[in-house]
Amino acid sequence: MSPSSDRHRHGVLKLASIEQLLISKVITDKSVNEVLQQGVKAIHFGGHYAEAWKWIVEYSTEHGEVPTERAFALAHSSIVIEDTEGEALTGLVAELVDQYRQQKIAQSLSEASAALNDDDTAKAIQLLATGLTEANAETLVLRDTDLVGSWEDRYEEYKRRKEDDRSFYGIRTGFPTLDSLTGGFKKQQFILYVGEPKRGKSLFSLISAQAANGTVNRVMYVSFEMSTEEVAGRYDALYSNLPYNDLLSGNLTDAELARVADAGRLRKERNEFYVSEDQNRLTTIGSVRAKALELEPDFIVIDGMYMMQDEFGETDERKVLTNLTRATKRLARELDIPIMGTTQVLASKITTKGRKIEAAAIGYAGSFAQDADIIIGCELDPDTPDQTLLRIVEARNAAKGAVIKVKWDWKTMDFSEAHGEVDDDDDDYWDMG
Repeated sequence: MSPSSDRHRHGVLKLASIEQLLISKVITDKSVNEVLQQGVKAIHFGGHYAEAWKWIVEYSTEHGEVPTERAFALAHSSIVIEDTEGEALTGLVAELVDQYRQQKIAQSLSEASAALNDDDTAKAIQLLATGLTEANAETLVLRDTDLVGSWEDRYEEYKRRKEDDRSFYGIRTGFPTLDSLTGGFKKQQFILYVGEPKRGKSLFSLISAQAANGTVNRVMYVSFEMSTEEVAGRYDALYSNLPYNDLLSGNLTDAELARVADAGRLRKERNEFYVSEDQNRLTTIGSVRAKALELEPDFIVIDGMYMMQDEFGETDERKVLTNLTRATKRLARELDIPIMGTTQVLASKITTKGRKIEAAAIGYAGSFAQDADIIIGCELDPDTPDQTLLRIVEARNAAKGAVIKVKWDWKTMDFSEAHGEVDDDDDDYWDMG
């Protein structure tokens, strides 16, 4: 009977723990790097095994090789090295992670139950959300690509793009100039619309979501700023080019109602667009992830990110938002899709007469600017009341400071690009820093 699975002591069958088996496999097979590449961390181990794993990693880093059985026994004599010749390394890692998740779920259920016994429902929900998020934390698996050996594939992709005669290869933004400047929104990007209150953040995020909906199979729009009825009303008004307020208040003529019906019938054949409303203001990024795994969207919008709850019960606002932006960027990478958010800027930090938005003005936490790939500011045009400005505040691969003029007409719901040049000599409008 193999000691890798059990051993007899005083007539009692004793199974080796998964932590003991994995550590034994790493020591005997010299496979610490393979395990690290699968995202295993000390947190996945329990008790003294966590300390043993930290020691193995530190030893391997310092000496350039996995410790021998003798060296390990000197440092951790209480852990017996098992025979794991018949065990698959990937199988042991999967068991370890699954055990960690089970423990986190059980712990969160216990803590939530205690909170419910104290009639603290909000705390119970928060504890469950935290536990599920930690339990669902994926191990990081790095993807390796040989840039030299794969050049032919990249060449064929570049050739295809040229033959398609497209100026961008991402998802349409809703604004042709923004498409040209950014190449469209791309997979794994975290995009932000930012601005002062009532400057069009929610509106422009909806326009971008509608544009994306013409390209991708399914859009998921999570709303903190507006109710589902408001989002749906704006959605229909934009497609029908009818006044939003008249549509909701019932002041449309028969001809205008017919336009709404025509627009609806045309969209019936298009791709899906889901709105998820947070009625209790308790949504975390883990909840968004769970809904995304259910709906499988190709593009996500989170309108009003600054109103979301923290996964881990953090109360300091800056730390809450930092956790949120980091988790959002990770989620975009995990799902391999673009995620767009909206958040406010602090009026007190906007000092230019034209109300030009800079990264430092983004509200409450610097992590928005650090984690977002593209930040688009929504500003009023001080010279033209019926126009607004979209400014590229920050971008990894686009001209910082570029400005797009957009019409601002709520009667016809026309928010298309306006023609005309922005005065690039005026620092209130343009900054190519």
